[in-house]
Amino acid sequence: MEGKQISIIVPVFNEEKRIGSVVEGVFNALGNEVQVVVVDDGSEDDSARIAREKGARVFEHPYNMG
Repeated sequence: MEGKQISIIVPVFNEEKRIGSVVEGVFNALGNEVQVVVVDDGSEDDSARIAREKGARVFEHPYNMG
C-alpha cells in the first residue's frame, strides 16, 4: 500500500460496549496503515472516548441525526 491510505468509516450510536473491539479488530485485520474513522451520531454514552482510546479518529455530531 505504498503511498496509499485506506480509511474505514464506522458510524456509531451508543455503542460503548462494542466499539472498542470493532476498532481493535480493524487494526488487527488490516494493520496500522489503515485509518479508522468513527462518526459518533450524538451518542449519550462513552462511544467516542473509547474509540479515541483505541486509536480511531473521531467526529462527533452534537445530537442524533439519524
